Amino acid sequence: MSEMKKTILLAIIASFLIIPQIFISLLPFVEATETIPLEYSNEIDLNKVYVYNVTDFVGPSEWYNFSTSEGFWETGEGGQIKINFTGFYDRPSEDLWGDDFPDTNMPYMDIFIYEPGGNLNFTQINCSNSEASSAMILGYWPFNSGFLIPKNISFVQEILKNTSLDYIIEESYNFLYMNIEDKSELIYDKFSGLLIYANTFTGNYGIEISLTNYSLNLNRLYQYNISEFGDSPAWWYVFSDKGYFETNEGGLININFTGYYDRPSEDLWGDAFPDSHMAYMDLEIYNKSVSGLSLNFTQVNISNKEAAVALILGFNNFQSGFLQPSIDNLTHFKKLALEEATGFSTGKVELEETDLTVKIEFDEEGDGLNIKLLYEKNTGLLLWAASKGSNYNLELTIDGYEPWSSNPPNRPSGEYNLAEYIPYIVIALISLISISGLLITSNYKTNFKKYNKFAIIGIIIAASFGSLIYFGVSYSPPTVNQKLEKVQDLTLVIDYGNGTISNYTNFELTNYETTAFDALNKSVSVQYTDYGAQGYFIESINGAVGNWLYYINDNYVSVAANNYFLESGDIILFELQ
Repeated sequence: MSEMKKTILLAIIASFLIIPQIFISLLPFVEATETIPLEYSNEIDLNKVYVYNVTDFVGPSEWYNFSTSEGFWETGEGGQIKINFTGFYDRPSEDLWGDDFPDTNMPYMDIFIYEPGGNLNFTQINCSNSEASSAMILGYWPFNSGFLIPKNISFVQEILKNTSLDYIIEESYNFLYMNIEDKSELIYDKFSGLLIYANTFTGNYGIEISLTNYSLNLNRLYQYNISEFGDSPAWWYVFSDKGYFETNEGGLININFTGYYDRPSEDLWGDAFPDSHMAYMDLEIYNKSVSGLSLNFTQVNISNKEAAVALILGFNNFQSGFLQPSIDNLTHFKKLALEEATGFSTGKVELEETDLTVKIEFDEEGDGLNIKLLYEKNTGLLLWAASKGSNYNLELTIDGYEPWSSNPPNRPSGEYNLAEYIPYIVIALISLISISGLLITSNYKTNFKKYNKFAIIGIIIAASFGSLIYFGVSYSPPTVNQKLEKVQDLTLVIDYGNGTISNYTNFELTNYETTAFDALNKSVSVQYTDYGAQGYFIESINGAVGNWLYYINDNYVSVAANNYFLESGDIILFELQ
């Protein structure tokens, strides 16, 4: 064969290999002409490619087009899945089983699955949402919710509730969370209906994906309803005097985020959060009267820090305010809160969370401030806040959201105990005696009088530091249950969040080392940080780093694991979120 013929033959073979790949790579960007039906949100862009990062995968898995196998597909940590919605059509005829979603106006899409490194592994063109859901187990039959759900969130929840499946449902302002059969966790954006996160592990298959294109909508007006406010106006003085503001029950605070910028130059103190990528906003405060709402106070393009300090939506250097992008690293966010238990004021910090939210409470010692802040995970948006002090009181809730409340078991009754205050009384008496002695001495030696002021200030400072040091070393947070010398018949479950679950059964703890942390430390390798009065913060279990929560007998526990004393027969679950 001549060299010319060989060259032509190789060119033909190469064209058969390359041209289809070029065609496939261009398909996601072909514009769809179909319109979005009323059942679905107009926030979906039919001409946009939605990209999901793969953070875990167990496979390969076989893709069935209902009864016909389309072959095996796989990806891995670092891979991607790209979705391009092609339109809305009726359920395909080969979908004989169906599901509980309507048979008409069903989303269709092109799906491209990439391996780590970027190689295209699998393609499915114009498949139904039902097919994608079944093949990737994004839901659980007959609840095949897939990549896109209708905009009527109540309707979607009713579909799930009317099945025989076990489920957990939670709503926040932006998200709908569903855990189905404890095998498929799904988070959807309530405004667009788009899948934001999925974590499914069953049998020999598992996948965890997160949408990369998602971000908080800064063009949306966020309204906070006022349920409590103090009887007198409050002073807005942070970097400069902005005057007084007030609202009342039934009032309103409007927040319009204007962007993310660096910390303002006049903010000389700073806080625990980064100096860059700080949220800025326009703020309006309204009063409610018999004639309706009236504008009381406005601020234009102020930093989140200024709003947090002025409205007391934070404590010490933890000035988290209305929007905190740092919540992207939830573990770091929680540690910052614990670290700021002491500072300008001293108290204790308690953390509680659900699948979609995290609540932070700061309780200043004595009768000081009590601040509760509830944030949405993924966005860092403030959902609810209650700040109460001697002369300040504000409670607000973002419109359309119902905040959850909790009553941790065996909280201290608040009964008065004089013995707890004896050291402080002694410090105060010593200070008074010292000041009295100083004043008496200066009456006889008049040359001492000019030093009285400085000496008294020194005594007060010494007494204050003495009280603070004593509080730090003596304070012990409330523990849960009675401390027992021995507990037995315990079960420890470690859920690593990727389908791997370890069980340790029928063991006992002795020598009064009977806390939930002792059960964990006895069975596995634990890395933690000791925050003293706040308790232990679990960093990693058997090398798995992340946001660890724990439950006792299926009940979430908010106190630190080393402060929860177990009882015989308890089942302890540590779960990586």
